[in-house]
Amino acid sequence: MLGGLAVRVVECVIAITTATGRGTGSYRLVTSLLDPHRLHTAQDQVIGAADVIAGTS
Repeated sequence: MLGGLAVRVVECVIAITTATGRGTGSYRLVTSLLDPHRLHTAQDQVIGAADVIAGTS
């Protein structure tokens, strides 16, 4: 619960390797999507955001 709202926390660690080295980042998304069928969408958002931050999108 976050301020009385039920939430789900999606966490992931993404590692990338490029010609210049390896980078690792930890990412966390807090979402009100509690339906497991819709959770995949939340996970995609975390991965998409990580790609943008890493400059790989």
